[in-house]
Amino acid sequence: VSTFSMALVVMCGQPCSGKSEAAACLAAALRSSVPDVTVRVIDESSLHLGRDESYKDMVVEKNLRGVLRSEVDRSVSRDGIIIVDSLNNIKGYRYELWCLARASGIRYCVGLERQASGERRTLI
Repeated sequence: VSTFSMALVVMCGQPCSGKSEAAACLAAALRSSVPDVTVRVIDESSLHLGRDESYKDMVVEKNLRGVLRSEVDRSVSRDGIIIVDSLNNIKGYRYELWCLARASGIRYCVGLERQASGERRTLI
């Protein structure tokens, strides 16, 4: 197994900043460069949750974070790369994910997506 084979990548950024696009590109690049390693993207749609409904109020969003954290906890392993594609804008939540990675003995990385002020991304 290669040195790239154990990691938790947490995408972080505002809505429509390109997190999902960056996560998909990263997953594709990793799958092509390290074919023997499992790469999994965990996001709202992978858990059959709608983004609009998941962020409609604070209580629902908090429950979503719990579901995402549980799925990451179940999925983290020493033989795969997990990419968490969600807002992940709360520092304490990112710390919880870091603790999961550390407890499992894997690497942890935060991918930050930014857009220039006043610039708007449009997905077609």
